[in-house]
Amino acid sequence: MDDRSGAKACQLAGQSRSLLIGRASAVETSTLLAIEAMRTSALPETDQALRTSLDLLAERILPALSSASLDVIAFSHKMHNAEHAWLAGGTSDGLVQVTETDTGAPIFRYKFQGAVLALSFSHDDRYFAVGTASGIAQIFATENGFCNTPPQKIRFCSITQQKYYGEIRAIAFSPTGDRLAIANGDYVRIFDSADAHRHRVVIRQPGKITALSFAPEGHFLASAGEYGASIFKDTSNAKTLRLRTAYRSSSIAFSPDGKLIATAGEDGIARVFDSHGRYELIRKEYEARIQSVVFSPDSQFVAIAGGDSTARVIDITTGDESALLQHQDFVNAVEFSEDGNWLATASSDHTARVFDWRAAREVARLPLDGPVTAICFGPHNRLAIVSESKRQLRAFQIINRDEVLRLPTTPSIRVQAIDLSSDYRLIATGSEDGILRVFDITDSSSWESSEHKGSVASVLFNSSNEWLTTGDGISVPQGQGNVRIFEVVSRKPIKIIPHENIVQALAFDSASQILATGTYGNSDISARVFDATKNFRNHFPPINHDWPINAVAVSPDGHFLATGDAEKCRIFRLSDRSTTECQMSPDKVAVLALSFSKDNKLLISGGDDSNIRIFDVETGKLQRVLPHDSAVVALTITDDGTLFASATRGGIVRIFDAAGGNQIGQIDNHMRNIKNIKFSKDGRRIRTAAIGSEAIFIREYWVRGQDLIEKACSYLQRNLTKKEWQEYLPNEAPRRTCPSLPDPQ
Repeated sequence: MDDRSGAKACQLAGQSRSLLIGRASAVETSTLLAIEAMRTSALPETDQALRTSLDLLAERILPALSSASLDVIAFSHKMHNAEHAWLAGGTSDGLVQVTETDTGAPIFRYKFQGAVLALSFSHDDRYFAVGTASGIAQIFATENGFCNTPPQKIRFCSITQQKYYGEIRAIAFSPTGDRLAIANGDYVRIFDSADAHRHRVVIRQPGKITALSFAPEGHFLASAGEYGASIFKDTSNAKTLRLRTAYRSSSIAFSPDGKLIATAGEDGIARVFDSHGRYELIRKEYEARIQSVVFSPDSQFVAIAGGDSTARVIDITTGDESALLQHQDFVNAVEFSEDGNWLATASSDHTARVFDWRAAREVARLPLDGPVTAICFGPHNRLAIVSESKRQLRAFQIINRDEVLRLPTTPSIRVQAIDLSSDYRLIATGSEDGILRVFDITDSSSWESSEHKGSVASVLFNSSNEWLTTGDGISVPQGQGNVRIFEVVSRKPIKIIPHENIVQALAFDSASQILATGTYGNSDISARVFDATKNFRNHFPPINHDWPINAVAVSPDGHFLATGDAEKCRIFRLSDRSTTECQMSPDKVAVLALSFSKDNKLLISGGDDSNIRIFDVETGKLQRVLPHDSAVVALTITDDGTLFASATRGGIVRIFDAAGGNQIGQIDNHMRNIKNIKFSKDGRRIRTAAIGSEAIFIREYWVRGQDLIEKACSYLQRNLTKKEWQEYLPNEAPRRTCPSLPDPQ
C-alpha cells in the first residue's frame, strides 16, 4: 500500500462516518463510500467505517406498496400458516391494500370514498376494520366460515358497514375481538364485531377523539383527544372518568398487564396512572410536546416520542429514565418489538431507527425521502414505515445480525466464567451458585451440573470439544478446591483433580495432551501441569508463585507453559522446568490474558495497563507493544495462525495480522464485560461472550473485509449515483460498487 492510496481510503472512510452524523438518512451512501474505502486499502479506519454503516442497514422485504398517499398502517397479530404475516396500508384516496410480507403479494384490495384514517386487525386476526374520513366504518372477516372460501384459501369479505357523520380517526378491537370501538368526531361507539348494527354503547366526549385503547381484560376503554383523556366502562357511559391530562392529548395506552395507563400530550408531560385513573403514579415533564406513548410487553417500561428530537424509556418501578435515544428532528412515534428488547422510532429527520434501548445501541437505520410519520412492529421483527413525502409504505426485516444468542441470567447470581466450543455449538458458563450450565445453540437444549463446591470460577473446552474442564472458585473450604473434567457427550465428570485453592485459570495444548491450571488466593498459589494421556497425572510438582495467577497458556506443541500474575508473565520449558521471565516494560504489569502463536515462537500477553505485549518465547525479550483503550481481558488466535484478536474491558475487539502485529480491524461489541472471544475454524468469523445485567450476550462478527463488503451489498438497494461519484470521487469514472446492483444513475 502506498501513501496515496492510504490517504484516499482514510478520506473516504471519514466522509462515510461524517454522513451518518450530518445526514441521518444517508446510510446507503455512507455504506457505499465505506466499501470503496475498504477496496482502496484495508485499514483499521476503513474497517471501522464499513462496520459502522453496515450495522445500521436492514433487509428490505417489500418494495413500495402504493404510489398513492399512505396515511395509516397495521400488521396482523400472528403468522398465518406459520409462514406469512399480513401488512395493511390505507391511502388518502381511499385505497386499502393487505399484503403478505414474505412474498410481497397483495391478497386484498378495497376502494373507499374518502381518505382512510384508521386500520386495525383483531387480536386473533379474524376481523379487519377500516375507518374513513367520510364517516364509514367497515368490518371484514378473514375466516372461511364467514367468507365461504375454499379450504386453505384466505380471503377478506365484508360483513358489515356503518355510515356516520364526521371522520373516524381511531379504531380499536377488544382483546377477544368480539367488540369494536370507533372514534367518530366527539363520539365513541362500541358494537359487536360480527354485527355493527348491535350498538352496545354510544358515549359523547367533548372535542374530537384521536386515540382509543382497550384494557387487556376488555372491561375498560380509554380515549384521548382535543379535550384530554378519559376512561370509561365499555358497557355503560354512566361511569366516565376524566384524567388530569393536557388540554390536547395525543396518545393513550393501557399496559399489557392491565394495571396502568399512560397518556401524553401537547403540554410535554407524560403521565402514568393506575388503570382506574384514580392516582397519578409517574409524571415526567419535558420542554416539547410528546407525540406518542407506548408500554413495553412486560409492562415494566414506557416509551415516549418527543418533539425535542428524543425518544425516552421510563422505568415504571423507579420512575427514572432508562434510555435517552437521540434523533436530529422530532420523534413522531415509538413502538417496542414483541420481545421488548428493541424500540423502533419514527422521526422527521427522514429516518426510522431501531435501538437496543438498554444498551443505547442503534441496531438499524431506515432512510426515507421525507419525515417518517408512521411505524409499526409486526410478528418476527418485521417493521413497516411510512414517510410524509411520497408516503410509500415500506417493510423491513429487522435482524440483529451480530447477536447469535441471548441467555437470560438471574441478576443476584453472578456469572464468573464463559467458554465457547471451537465448533461454535456449545456455550459453557460457571456461576457463583456452584452450577455449571451448558447450552447447545443448534437445538436450544441445555444441561447442568451442581457437583461443584462453592462457585465455578473457570470453564474450558478442549480443542476437540470432547472434554469440558471446570475449576472451583470462591467459598471453597481451604484445601477442598477441585478441577473437574467432564465428558461432553455423557455430561458426566470423568476425572476430579484436587487443588488447594481457587482455580482461576485453565489451558490445554492444541493436541489436548497437556492441561495447565493456575490458582488464585491468599496462600499456596501455584501453576500445575497434568498429562492428559496418563489419566491427568501430575507432569511435575507445582510451580509456586508469589501472586495470584490470572492466566495460563500452553504452547500448541506442548513444550512451553506461560503464566501471568499481578506483576509479570513467565515462560517455562516443560522438558526441564527452566524459567524465562518476560521482560516487561514497565517492570510490573498485571497480566490478564495469554496466548502462544501457532508456530510456538511468540507469546502474546494482555495487561491491565491497556497494552498487548509480544515476547520471544526462547529469550523472553519484548518484541512489540500494541496500545489499547482499556485493560486487555481476552485473546484468541486463528487455527492457521495468521490473525489474532483481543478484547478489552471497554468492549472493543481488535483484530491483528499475526505476522507483523498490525491492526486490521476493530469491532465495538457494545458490551463492557466481555469474558471470552473465539475465532471460527475457518478464521472468517469471531464470536464474543459478554455478561450484561440480565443476560449473557453471544455475538458474531465477520473478520475479513471482503466478507463485510459482500454482506453490505446484499442489503443495499442501489449503487452510488453519478452525482455522488462527482462529489466524493471526482477523478474516477462511475462504476458499480456492488456488481449485483444496477449501474449508477
